[in-house]
Amino acid sequence: MPAVIHVVVADTLAIQVAPVVKALRPLRAEGRRRRNAVVRSISGLRFSVPRPIMSRAPLRRPLGRAYARRMHSSQLVTAEDLERMGRAGFSFELVGGRLVRMNPPNHEHGRIALDLGAELRRVVRASDLGHVVVESGYTLTRNPDTVRGPDVSFVRKGRPNYPPTSGFFAGAPDLAVEVRSPDDTIAQLLGKAAEYLDAGAELVWIVDPEDATVRVLRRGAAMVTLGANDVLDGATTVPGFQLPLNELFAAS
Repeated sequence: MPAVIHVVVADTLAIQVAPVVKALRPLRAEGRRRRNAVVRSISGLRFSVPRPIMSRAPLRRPLGRAYARRMHSSQLVTAEDLERMGRAGFSFELVGGRLVRMNPPNHEHGRIALDLGAELRRVVRASDLGHVVVESGYTLTRNPDTVRGPDVSFVRKGRPNYPPTSGFFAGAPDLAVEVRSPDDTIAQLLGKAAEYLDAGAELVWIVDPEDATVRVLRRGAAMVTLGANDVLDGATTVPGFQLPLNELFAAS
Protein backbone atom coordinates (compact mmCIF):
# COMPACT_ATOMS: atom_id res chain seq x y z
CA MET A 1 0.00 0.00 0.00
CA PRO A 2 1.54 3.33 -0.96
CA ALA A 3 2.59 5.64 1.83
CA VAL A 4 0.53 8.77 2.50
CA ILE A 5 2.50 11.97 3.05
CA HIS A 6 1.02 14.67 5.32
CA VAL A 7 2.16 18.29 5.22
CA VAL A 8 0.68 20.32 8.09
CA VAL A 9 0.27 24.12 7.94
CA ALA A 10 -1.74 26.05 10.55
CA ASP A 11 -5.17 27.21 9.41
CA THR A 12 -4.92 25.58 5.97
CA LEU A 13 -7.26 23.73 3.69
CA ALA A 14 -6.25 20.14 2.89
CA ILE A 15 -6.80 19.07 -0.67
CA GLN A 16 -6.79 15.42 -1.68
CA VAL A 17 -5.16 14.75 -5.02
CA ALA A 18 -5.77 11.38 -6.65
CA PRO A 19 -2.80 9.26 -7.80
CA VAL A 20 -1.44 10.50 -11.07
CA VAL A 21 0.94 8.80 -13.44
CA LYS A 22 2.51 10.97 -16.03
CA ALA A 23 3.77 9.36 -19.17
CA LEU A 24 6.77 10.38 -21.14
CA ARG A 25 6.25 13.60 -22.97
CA PRO A 26 8.54 14.74 -25.79
CA LEU A 27 10.20 18.07 -25.42
CA ARG A 28 9.77 19.99 -28.63
CA ALA A 29 12.26 22.73 -28.01
CA GLU A 30 14.25 23.24 -31.16
CA GLY A 31 17.91 22.33 -30.94
CA ARG A 32 17.52 19.76 -28.16
CA ARG A 33 19.22 16.47 -28.99
CA ARG A 34 17.97 14.41 -26.16
CA ARG A 35 14.60 13.79 -24.79
CA ASN A 36 14.17 13.39 -21.10
CA ALA A 37 11.53 11.09 -19.85
CA VAL A 38 9.99 11.84 -16.51
CA VAL A 39 7.60 9.52 -14.74
CA ARG A 40 6.07 10.66 -11.51
CA SER A 41 3.93 8.36 -9.55
CA ILE A 42 1.90 10.14 -6.91
CA SER A 43 -0.32 7.99 -4.76
CA GLY A 44 -2.59 9.29 -2.09
CA LEU A 45 -0.76 12.60 -1.84
CA ARG A 46 -2.26 15.10 0.57
CA PHE A 47 -1.04 18.67 0.63
CA SER A 48 -2.30 21.89 2.09
CA VAL A 49 -3.04 25.35 0.73
CA PRO A 50 -3.00 28.38 3.05
CA ARG A 51 -6.32 30.13 3.46
CA PRO A 52 -6.32 33.78 2.30
CA ILE A 53 -6.61 36.11 5.24
CA MET A 54 -9.24 38.79 4.73
CA SER A 55 -9.42 41.34 7.51
CA ARG A 56 -12.53 43.44 7.91
CA ALA A 57 -11.11 45.50 10.73
CA PRO A 58 -11.24 49.24 9.96
CA LEU A 59 -8.02 51.10 9.29
CA ARG A 60 -6.87 52.87 12.40
CA ARG A 61 -4.26 55.12 10.85
CA PRO A 62 -5.29 58.73 10.29
CA LEU A 63 -6.23 59.78 6.79
CA GLY A 64 -3.22 61.21 5.00
CA ARG A 65 -1.20 60.72 1.82
CA ALA A 66 -3.02 57.58 0.63
CA TYR A 67 -6.39 59.24 1.13
CA ALA A 68 -5.12 62.34 -0.63
CA ARG A 69 -3.99 60.28 -3.64
CA ARG A 70 -7.38 58.54 -3.83
CA MET A 71 -9.25 61.81 -3.60
CA HIS A 72 -6.91 63.40 -6.14
CA SER A 73 -7.38 60.70 -8.76
CA SER A 74 -10.87 59.28 -8.54
CA GLN A 75 -13.60 61.76 -7.69
CA LEU A 76 -14.62 65.29 -6.87
CA VAL A 77 -13.56 66.30 -3.39
CA THR A 78 -15.68 68.30 -0.96
CA ALA A 79 -14.58 70.81 1.64
CA GLU A 80 -15.35 68.19 4.30
CA ASP A 81 -13.10 65.64 2.54
CA LEU A 82 -10.28 68.18 2.47
CA GLU A 83 -10.69 68.91 6.16
CA ARG A 84 -10.57 65.19 7.04
CA MET A 85 -7.31 64.79 5.12
CA GLY A 86 -5.42 66.98 7.56
CA ARG A 87 -2.02 68.12 6.38
CA ALA A 88 -1.25 64.77 4.68
CA GLY A 89 2.44 65.69 4.72
CA PHE A 90 1.87 68.74 2.54
CA SER A 91 -0.79 71.37 1.85
CA PHE A 92 -3.70 71.36 -0.56
CA GLU A 93 -6.26 73.82 -1.80
CA LEU A 94 -9.47 72.78 -3.52
CA VAL A 95 -10.53 74.24 -6.85
CA GLY A 96 -13.80 73.10 -8.39
CA GLY A 97 -13.67 69.86 -6.44
CA ARG A 98 -10.10 69.06 -7.52
CA LEU A 99 -7.10 68.98 -5.19
CA VAL A 100 -4.28 71.42 -5.93
CA ARG A 101 -1.04 70.71 -4.12
CA MET A 102 0.71 73.73 -2.63
CA ASN A 103 4.48 73.73 -2.24
CA PRO A 104 5.99 74.91 1.06
CA PRO A 105 6.87 78.63 0.93
CA ASN A 106 10.44 79.85 1.08
CA HIS A 107 11.97 81.91 3.88
CA GLU A 108 11.29 85.34 2.36
CA HIS A 109 7.68 84.43 1.67
CA GLY A 110 7.23 83.42 5.32
CA ARG A 111 8.93 86.55 6.65
CA ILE A 112 6.75 88.92 4.64
CA ALA A 113 3.56 87.06 5.53
CA LEU A 114 4.48 87.15 9.22
CA ASP A 115 5.45 90.84 9.24
CA LEU A 116 2.33 91.90 7.37
CA GLY A 117 0.10 89.66 9.46
CA ALA A 118 1.62 90.97 12.70
CA GLU A 119 0.98 94.60 11.73
CA LEU A 120 -2.58 93.79 10.66
CA ARG A 121 -3.20 91.99 13.94
CA ARG A 122 -1.90 94.92 15.96
CA VAL A 123 -4.35 97.33 14.30
CA VAL A 124 -7.28 94.90 14.35
CA ARG A 125 -6.84 94.04 18.03
CA ALA A 126 -6.46 97.65 19.06
CA SER A 127 -9.87 98.48 17.61
CA ASP A 128 -11.49 95.07 18.21
CA LEU A 129 -12.30 94.74 14.52
CA GLY A 130 -12.24 90.95 14.17
CA HIS A 131 -9.69 88.21 13.56
CA VAL A 132 -6.43 88.08 11.60
CA VAL A 133 -5.28 84.56 10.72
CA VAL A 134 -2.68 82.86 8.54
CA GLU A 135 -3.18 79.99 6.08
CA SER A 136 -6.76 79.36 7.17
CA GLY A 137 -9.26 77.73 4.82
CA TYR A 138 -12.27 79.49 3.30
CA THR A 139 -14.98 77.65 1.41
CA LEU A 140 -15.60 80.01 -1.49
CA THR A 141 -18.00 77.92 -3.58
CA ARG A 142 -20.09 74.76 -3.28
CA ASN A 143 -21.04 72.02 -5.78
CA PRO A 144 -18.27 71.75 -6.78
CA ASP A 145 -16.37 73.03 -3.77
CA THR A 146 -13.52 75.53 -3.82
CA VAL A 147 -11.43 76.05 -0.69
CA ARG A 148 -8.60 78.58 -0.62
CA GLY A 149 -6.14 79.33 2.15
CA PRO A 150 -4.65 82.82 1.76
CA ASP A 151 -1.32 83.53 3.40
CA VAL A 152 -2.91 86.16 5.64
CA SER A 153 -6.58 87.09 5.99
CA PHE A 154 -8.91 89.25 8.02
CA VAL A 155 -12.56 88.52 8.96
CA ARG A 156 -14.64 91.36 10.35
CA LYS A 157 -16.41 90.90 13.66
CA GLY A 158 -20.16 90.45 13.37
CA ARG A 159 -20.18 88.36 10.20
CA PRO A 160 -22.35 85.22 10.07
CA ASN A 161 -20.55 82.21 11.60
CA TYR A 162 -18.08 84.53 13.33
CA PRO A 163 -15.96 83.36 15.00
CA PRO A 164 -15.80 79.95 13.31
CA THR A 165 -15.66 77.12 15.84
CA SER A 166 -14.73 74.28 13.50
CA GLY A 167 -14.07 73.56 9.86
CA PHE A 168 -13.35 76.05 7.13
CA PHE A 169 -14.95 79.48 7.21
CA ALA A 170 -18.04 79.60 5.01
CA GLY A 171 -17.43 82.42 2.55
CA ALA A 172 -14.54 84.70 1.70
CA PRO A 173 -12.49 86.78 4.14
CA ASP A 174 -13.00 90.52 4.13
CA LEU A 175 -9.30 90.89 3.28
CA ALA A 176 -7.18 88.21 1.61
CA VAL A 177 -3.40 88.51 1.25
CA GLU A 178 -1.42 86.35 -1.15
CA VAL A 179 2.38 86.52 -1.10
CA ARG A 180 3.91 85.48 -4.39
CA SER A 181 6.23 82.45 -4.30
CA PRO A 182 8.87 81.78 -6.97
CA ASP A 183 6.63 79.13 -8.58
CA ASP A 184 3.55 81.39 -8.66
CA THR A 185 2.62 83.35 -11.77
CA ILE A 186 0.87 86.69 -11.56
CA ALA A 187 -1.93 85.24 -13.68
CA GLN A 188 -2.49 82.50 -11.11
CA LEU A 189 -2.60 84.97 -8.24
CA LEU A 190 -4.96 87.30 -10.11
CA GLY A 191 -7.19 84.28 -10.68
CA LYS A 192 -7.22 83.63 -6.94
CA ALA A 193 -8.00 87.27 -6.27
CA ALA A 194 -10.99 87.06 -8.60
CA GLU A 195 -12.25 84.02 -6.70
CA TYR A 196 -12.02 85.88 -3.38
CA LEU A 197 -13.80 88.93 -4.75
CA ASP A 198 -16.51 86.88 -6.46
CA ALA A 199 -17.14 85.09 -3.14
CA GLY A 200 -17.61 88.38 -1.28
CA ALA A 201 -14.16 89.67 -0.26
CA GLU A 202 -13.83 93.44 -0.14
CA LEU A 203 -10.08 93.72 -0.58
CA VAL A 204 -7.22 91.56 -1.89
CA TRP A 205 -3.49 92.28 -1.69
CA ILE A 206 -1.03 90.42 -3.92
CA VAL A 207 2.43 90.97 -2.48
CA ASP A 208 5.34 90.39 -4.87
CA PRO A 209 8.73 90.29 -3.09
CA GLU A 210 10.59 89.92 -6.40
CA ASP A 211 9.76 93.40 -7.68
CA ALA A 212 8.74 94.92 -4.31
CA THR A 213 5.15 95.69 -5.35
CA VAL A 214 1.66 95.14 -3.97
CA ARG A 215 -1.31 94.81 -6.30
CA VAL A 216 -4.47 96.11 -4.64
CA LEU A 217 -7.80 94.78 -5.88
CA ARG A 218 -11.25 95.90 -4.74
CA ARG A 219 -14.68 94.90 -5.89
CA GLY A 220 -15.91 97.25 -8.60
CA ALA A 221 -12.62 99.13 -8.88
CA ALA A 222 -9.57 99.00 -11.12
CA MET A 223 -6.44 97.27 -9.83
CA VAL A 224 -3.79 99.57 -8.35
CA THR A 225 -0.11 98.62 -8.14
CA LEU A 226 1.92 100.11 -5.29
CA GLY A 227 5.70 100.33 -5.24
CA ALA A 228 8.28 100.27 -2.45
CA ASN A 229 7.90 104.03 -1.84
CA ASP A 230 4.11 103.84 -1.39
CA VAL A 231 1.99 103.21 1.69
CA LEU A 232 -0.35 100.22 1.92
CA ASP A 233 -3.72 101.33 3.30
CA GLY A 234 -6.50 99.22 4.79
CA ALA A 235 -9.11 101.74 3.61
CA THR A 236 -12.59 101.02 4.98
CA THR A 237 -11.92 97.28 5.27
CA VAL A 238 -9.25 97.64 7.96
CA PRO A 239 -9.55 101.27 9.10
CA GLY A 240 -6.41 102.65 10.69
CA PHE A 241 -4.03 100.26 8.94
CA GLN A 242 -1.16 101.95 7.10
CA LEU A 243 2.18 100.34 6.32
CA PRO A 244 5.06 101.95 4.35
CA LEU A 245 6.11 99.29 1.87
CA ASN A 246 9.77 100.18 2.16
CA GLU A 247 9.54 98.76 5.69
CA LEU A 248 7.89 95.57 4.49
CA PHE A 249 10.45 95.02 1.73
CA ALA A 250 13.45 96.34 3.69
CA ALA A 251 15.03 92.91 4.22
CA SER A 252 14.20 91.60 0.74
